[in-house]
Amino acid sequence: MTSRWLVVVAALAAAALVAAGCGKDDKEKYVEAYDPLNERLLKLGDAVGRAPLEAGTESNARLAHRFNRYADDLDRVNRDIAALDTPDDLMDESKALTRAIGVVIVDLENVATAAREADQRRAGAATLSLTDHTNAVNRAQNRLARATGAAVGPQ
Repeated sequence: MTSRWLVVVAALAAAALVAAGCGKDDKEKYVEAYDPLNERLLKLGDAVGRAPLEAGTESNARLAHRFNRYADDLDRVNRDIAALDTPDDLMDESKALTRAIGVVIVDLENVATAAREADQRRAGAATLSLTDHTNAVNRAQNRLARATGAAVGPQ
């Protein structure tokens, strides 16, 4: 009876380990954790991409608030991506993405500051910079997405 009990306990323990993800390799775990972050990044990218086109109808205070919110949201996604246990074969793509996102966060903050100060020249320059840098994020996101099987953004 005792040996049968040990077999049952061992089988249950093995099943619990598999259910907890212990049977997955590092890349599978990374892909599983990255996919929802990728979705958040794509949604934010859509919103940030539309924001300059919609800016003409908003007050400077509202624009500053919106661009600061985008910067904060993007910073949270960036920190979450950076905190993942990234496998070596995805490290270059992941670091390229987090670096590119970091630059866009600064651009968003610059647009917000320019709006708050009603500085049209600075807002224009920051918006142009934002456009260039969001393209870099898109390229980096697409590389990592292709490597992980996640959804790819606009080409």
